[in-house]
Amino acid sequence: MRTVKTHIASVDASPSVNHGVIVVVTGNLTVSDMSQVDDGSVKPLTYTTTFSLQPIPELKGGFFIHSQIFRAVG
Repeated sequence: MRTVKTHIASVDASPSVNHGVIVVVTGNLTVSDMSQVDDGSVKPLTYTTTFSLQPIPELKGGFFIHSQIFRAVG
């Protein structure tokens, strides 16, 4: 079984229409048993994800992910 560890390097957020929020996150993913380099260490995958959070009208303070783009670079 593979283990995935996430390291968040940065988070940026900006208000959006209809009281929503656009969020951009960058960081690294380390996946066990994958992308091992010659010395046996695991090379992390760089990733970025951008998503739109929109409020849930019936739930005060609640949000849902309206759309998301995720990219991992090997």
